Amino acid sequence: STGATGPSGSGVVGGGFGGAIWNFSSFNMSLYAQATATPMIQAGNLAHFTVHFTTNVSSNTTLVVEKNGAVTSITCTVPRNANTCSDNTHTVAFAASDTVLVHATYSGLNRAINPSWSATYP
Repeated sequence: STGATGPSGSGVVGGGFGGAIWNFSSFNMSLYAQATATPMIQAGNLAHFTVHFTTNVSSNTTLVVEKNGAVTSITCTVPRNANTCSDNTHTVAFAASDTVLVHATYSGLNRAINPSWSATYP
């Protein structure tokens, strides 16, 4: 059975944007294609955080999940000349209407393009 009478499962949430990140030194991603904090529509646990670029980053790029504007324990770093990272260790509980934002930082010019993230939820 599925639905209201069956076991609950987990879905996937994520976001990103198309284009280059270049020399801004930081950028934000939220749900879907938003660049500002976005509210979660239901309570749940965010886990298995993964980040992907369609090209390799040219500067180490650290990404952290923020909840209601505060840094959480969920983080990963895409090393120079790679295009993905994951945090499969940390989990953060969100209540319905808590906001989520992924904040990325790096130094200098970064030639990576099309960043995106995903995680299991709820």
